[in-house]
Amino acid sequence: MDVDRRHVLGGLALAPALTHVPARPSGEPRRDATALVRLQGSLDPRVVSPWWYDVAVYAVIDRSAPVLMLRAEGCETYMMRREADGQYRARGATVTAFKHADDESWIDWFDNPVTGARNAVHPNILTGGAFVYPADGSVPLPVTRGGATTSGWVRWLESGPMVGCMMERKSTGAWQPYMETASIWTTAAALRDGSASVDDATFASTFLAPWPAWMEMGDRPGHLLWHSTGRKLRSLDDLPPRYRARAEQLAPGVLARDPWE
Repeated sequence: MDVDRRHVLGGLALAPALTHVPARPSGEPRRDATALVRLQGSLDPRVVSPWWYDVAVYAVIDRSAPVLMLRAEGCETYMMRREADGQYRARGATVTAFKHADDESWIDWFDNPVTGARNAVHPNILTGGAFVYPADGSVPLPVTRGGATTSGWVRWLESGPMVGCMMERKSTGAWQPYMETASIWTTAAALRDGSASVDDATFASTFLAPWPAWMEMGDRPGHLLWHSTGRKLRSLDDLPPRYRARAEQLAPGVLARDPWE
């Protein structure tokens, strides 16, 4: 179906009003930081919180229309620990497996539509990376090395029975410069029920990054745009069986491993 500007505006007119919620509606910064920890992970330091996602990866080159390069599917886990100063630190693992853009079959080789070359595909497998969740409720930032600097912001939104958290992070000087903007949504009731973890939440994220080495794009100007959507799972057992089998093939035991050990 073709969608033009009138359809979009008409849809917005019928949608519930979207209002900004003060960053600290309770006046207690620590409560707000705790809400974000519960949304992404759990206050229980024994719990691993998995997020499943599906991704479309585009190449953005000069003024040309973005090119769909491939698709991906993955899981990212969070395990939170509270530190003495009131902030939280998260560690986890990520396994992203790439798929063909058309039929979504798993791929080990990639026919690059930009260069015409055939590239060996390298899955994204990350372990042990740490994020710090400040006690004042501000944006969680990665623990970086090598003089990298990071910045960002957090905004809370509310629409009817739903509450959303929007975040942006930027980095310079890291091994992979990037900008990521993401939104996570759940119900207001789930966020305010006082439990250790918000179990039902969904997210969407857009991530800008340079060409990965395995794509062999050389000095060609441009970047990748990753758009992902997914949801929080209660356990790894809730992962789609097809993806979990692929993740175990690529990185045996990585998602189930305690990231703090």
